[in-house]
Amino acid sequence: MELFNSRDRVHISAVDIDDEAHGTVEYDMGGAVVHVHVDGEQGGGIRQFPHDAKPIPRKLVHLVTDMADECGACTAELAEDDAEDDAEDDAEDDAEDEELTLSEALAADGVTLTSEHIATGTDAEGWQHHEYRVTIAFDGRTYTQTVQHGIVNEEAPKLVETVGMLVRQSMTAYAADCYEDWASDFGGPDPANWMPEKTYTDNVQMAKDLRALFGADRFERYAMADHDD
Repeated sequence: MELFNSRDRVHISAVDIDDEAHGTVEYDMGGAVVHVHVDGEQGGGIRQFPHDAKPIPRKLVHLVTDMADECGACTAELAEDDAEDDAEDDAEDDAEDEELTLSEALAADGVTLTSEHIATGTDAEGWQHHEYRVTIAFDGRTYTQTVQHGIVNEEAPKLVETVGMLVRQSMTAYAADCYEDWASDFGGPDPANWMPEKTYTDNVQMAKDLRALFGADRFERYAMADHDD
């Protein structure tokens, strides 16, 4: 399997846009898709927030190796490679590419969540909040994490909002090449504005734990699914 590096320039031979395109890789976690900033779309050609990247089926993404690839159509060899994809791969991709909202995907997979209110407090910046211990269950496995809600929010954590928040938040750190890349994505080039490195390492570990809970492909699908609740 060809793995792409962050910021690789790639050619996209076909996608749900009008024609072939080029773009810049944001991250590649080895799943069925590669996350790319497509030129001309939000975040395209410019390294912006990781969640701006678009999931593109891996078989459609080809590394740009010289300027000719950037300036024209794919070579005949690339076109032939696409045409030779076997029917079994196509069927698997069709099934995986079926677009479900996050709530639909979680319901279909039987994911559940329980929560317990454990504290009410105020952080160092004066933010008042409720603290909950949440446990996510899937396929006989569980994952427990602590989450916080603003003091005015009296509702207990809900499944869709909690899973969506945790997988998206952790994936941005897991997919980054290093702490500096992750921190500069959110805080800009000045290190004085960066979040602490412990926040990065905690999120990387959370991503590893959630990937162990859901599996790598399902973790990625949840992170990219439309958040409808």
